Amino acid sequence: VALDPRTGEILAWFGGSGPVAGDDALPDMVSDYRHQPGSTFKPLVYACALEYGVLAPDERLDDTERLIDDRYVANWDRESWGEAPAADLLAASRNVPAAELVARMSPEGFARCLRDVFGVQSDVRPQVHGVELGLGLAEVSLLELARAYAILANGGVDIQPTAVRAVYAQDGGVRYMAEPPTGRRVLSCASAAWVRSALFDVSSALGLPA
Repeated sequence: VALDPRTGEILAWFGGSGPVAGDDALPDMVSDYRHQPGSTFKPLVYACALEYGVLAPDERLDDTERLIDDRYVANWDRESWGEAPAADLLAASRNVPAAELVARMSPEGFARCLRDVFGVQSDVRPQVHGVELGLGLAEVSLLELARAYAILANGGVDIQPTAVRAVYAQDGGVRYMAEPPTGRRVLSCASAAWVRSALFDVSSALGLPA
């Protein structure tokens, strides 16, 4: 699924191949099925931590593997950098700082931010996943994840996803016309800009157009 963050318009949606009706109908992989988001959750962790004031924009974090709230957390490569700027640690997708930030907010606090700021309605079960919620062990829909990233891309403004712009009759008459999109600020410009800057660094490192 792909959204235009400026308008909320759904540009692409592929729910899967196979039967779409009747007794053998398959769930729509975009809206009905829940997936583990993995490291794609980490930008949301940092955005929430900035918004809740538990992370300073210029702060350095320690990515040394350790116990955090009774969970042993290590990085994907089983190596540690030690202290480094938070933005660099996000860009490098280090696990330990993400878990540390969830601990600062509390898993329940991060879950609340996912719901109130990013519109995630799925049950992310913070009491089960603990600080590992920040590593993407919960399950959310692809539409929820795309909407969350659209908020980051849109400078912290949420625009409700919409699938249909207009419906016309055969004679050209308008049967339905969507209202002009109206956004609602859910995240500060500063928090969104900080995360976007870190993600631009990832894009540059991979040689991709940002």
